[in-house]
Amino acid sequence: MELSPHIVAEIRRRIELYRVEKPGALSPDGKALRVDGSIGYDCWISPEGEVYMETYALDTDGPPMVDRSRRAQILVLALGARTLPELETLLPSRPAGATDCQWCKGAGRFYVGEHRFVCNPCCGLGWVEGGETQGV
Repeated sequence: MELSPHIVAEIRRRIELYRVEKPGALSPDGKALRVDGSIGYDCWISPEGEVYMETYALDTDGPPMVDRSRRAQILVLALGARTLPELETLLPSRPAGATDCQWCKGAGRFYVGEHRFVCNPCCGLGWVEGGETQGV
């Protein structure tokens, strides 16, 4: 993925800072920054433009499943924008003919109490191409 020089510089700055202060926020090889994560998943981005998600089976100690699909990359950008707001500029623009997501009513996010979540069916975009939900 093509990243702006500003985003590349910020990722590199954080990687250098976190090597000392928060090594758990870096990929095992130290080349990617964790921009979001929770139980069962982590979102990663590198200064070279690698954008991917790792998911973990909670009932085993197996290795994570790495997903570099377009859908996973969009989710990483939407989720990662919570900690690195510049990532929101990399999300795709709404194409002509796209319809509002039926789940979030076009918001891309929803609240449960005071907690804000990215809408999974539309990957936080608020719209779906061709009027179909991408995956629930």
